[in-house]
Amino acid sequence: MKAVKAYKEHWEEINLLRLIYAAKLINEKINILFKAGLIVFNLALYISYRAAKGLWLIVHLLLFTEPRIMQVEKDETWIFRQLK
Repeated sequence: MKAVKAYKEHWEEINLLRLIYAAKLINEKINILFKAGLIVFNLALYISYRAAKGLWLIVHLLLFTEPRIMQVEKDETWIFRQLK
């Protein structure tokens, strides 16, 4: 009986060590995937931020510089009228 009990305890110890090893391995793989996912997510956020900033600059140029261009055109026509 002692041999059976000792074998059972040994078997439980080995299984516990296997479980701990498997949990550690799974945890390491999940950490690697999480780090890679975090890097990809940060890059996507940065790219979208730069794209939004560029789009805002384009919209800003289109909306707010048009009156100045019209003013320059008016000044040019005035100058040409004065020359004639």
